[in-house]
Amino acid sequence: MPTLHGVSVSPFARKALVGLFEKGIEFDHKIVIPNKIPEDYYAISPLGKVPCFQDGDFALPDSSAILAYLEKVKPEPALYPAEAQAYGRVVWLEEYADTKLAMTVLVPFFENVVKPSILKKEPDTARVKKVMTEDYPGVMDYVEAQLGDKTWFAGDQFTVADIAMATPFVNFQYAQQSVDAERWPKMAAFIQRAMERPSFQKALALDKAFFAAMGG
Repeated sequence: MPTLHGVSVSPFARKALVGLFEKGIEFDHKIVIPNKIPEDYYAISPLGKVPCFQDGDFALPDSSAILAYLEKVKPEPALYPAEAQAYGRVVWLEEYADTKLAMTVLVPFFENVVKPSILKKEPDTARVKKVMTEDYPGVMDYVEAQLGDKTWFAGDQFTVADIAMATPFVNFQYAQQSVDAERWPKMAAFIQRAMERPSFQKALALDKAFFAAMGG
């Protein structure tokens, strides 16, 4: 049976978990915490990042690569559109979510949750304020416009773009932040829809179990 290495509270590991749950693929889950990487983990994940998906001797240490691989292993239900332009757009939106969006909305989580609870360091509140004031509104305006009046970013089909867009906002909520539903109503509704899916509910249950084990 394949194994997913990582911890569900990582948005990128959660992204892979949701993909596995959507596909209905059986797997083992081995917890690997980013700041406590075992030395032998670098053999399958050279950058020391999570998640890493291992299927026998085959390993993929990147969430986007994992989801692309899963699509080939089990094409249905499809998480990528068949039409060329829609496919390209979904791949781009996944990239945007993994970079600019994640680097913005994860700042409150890193500073206000990870630093004090895990790293035992003081949070940089000035950094949080700067990012939320200068970067966050523009990012939200962009993704709100990209979603438009569609149910999902590709229309009626739930895709990797939706998984990638929604997962960072779980951590955003863990940092006691929420999307302003008056300013960005489409994204606020989208996040709620995504988190109500059974795949997200299973991933969130793993988060709950992890926090309970950590005493949080």
